[in-house]
Amino acid sequence: MAVETNRSTWIFVLILAGAGALFHAAVLFFRAPVFQSLPYWFWPLHSTPTQSGWLWLAGLSLSLGVWVVYGGLPACWKLVLLVAIGVTVQFSLAYSKGAGLDGIRDRMVHTGHAEFADVAARTTSASEVLRHYEQLAGSGQIGAYAPSKPPGTLLTYIAFERLAQAFADTPGTAVERANRLRDFSSYTWPILTYLAIPLIYLLGQRVFGEREALMAGLLYATVPAVNLITLHADQAVYPLAALFFAWLYVASLTRSSLHYAIWSGVALYAAIFLSFGMLGMVVWALALTWFANMFMANKFRTLERDLS
Repeated sequence: MAVETNRSTWIFVLILAGAGALFHAAVLFFRAPVFQSLPYWFWPLHSTPTQSGWLWLAGLSLSLGVWVVYGGLPACWKLVLLVAIGVTVQFSLAYSKGAGLDGIRDRMVHTGHAEFADVAARTTSASEVLRHYEQLAGSGQIGAYAPSKPPGTLLTYIAFERLAQAFADTPGTAVERANRLRDFSSYTWPILTYLAIPLIYLLGQRVFGEREALMAGLLYATVPAVNLITLHADQAVYPLAALFFAWLYVASLTRSSLHYAIWSGVALYAAIFLSFGMLGMVVWALALTWFANMFMANKFRTLERDLS
């Protein structure tokens, strides 16, 4: 019975994945404006010339990931290799554009949140930003994107800018400092991105088992938004903050630990300090608590029934 259930699950997953792949292939082949018709969608549909060698490397890396998941290595080494595989996939896809490191740096140089790097480079005092964030955001002194976010995002860029300058021989101008931040982030943020994999593993192993948790981490390395939207706080920092809170909160429930509960509260505050979108984690935590209470209530009722 268990074998049949497992086989049915895999068949369902394969059908779902095949249908999704077929849909996206049709959209790309016919250049159908499906996504562009959505409200507030602003990414255009365009063709990007790619170098096939790098794409083969990305595919080979993911194939190696399957061997890692099902291999006999200790879990800690599997996690190290999965993080390395994720970083390799991201660099491979970026380099396939033929622009070298600029394939990684683009979103911190030209588009959208790139202005955070410029603001961080010209900011002389992080404490001043923290104390007077609303006034600076209202006056436009810290860019157009800052008012839409709490101080944590800009402070993250400032922290990495200070780390980048620690390796420089001279202070440099604001432009030079911003370029150093972009170069430094090009090598560190991809690693930061895939540090989410160990947290996915820690969350999943208690519920689904070790192999399934490792496979979930490998699947994370296949998500297009993770691999293609590089050097972006939404991709490198926010998932890590959300997963860290989730791991602490689940640990507080499973271990009935007050210490983990307190630290999960601190982690949640830090996550919301980064992005208002993290408020969704409050809903997730409440829903998880409700399901956990329902599970325990059903377990106690079953126990009472058995004892009677």
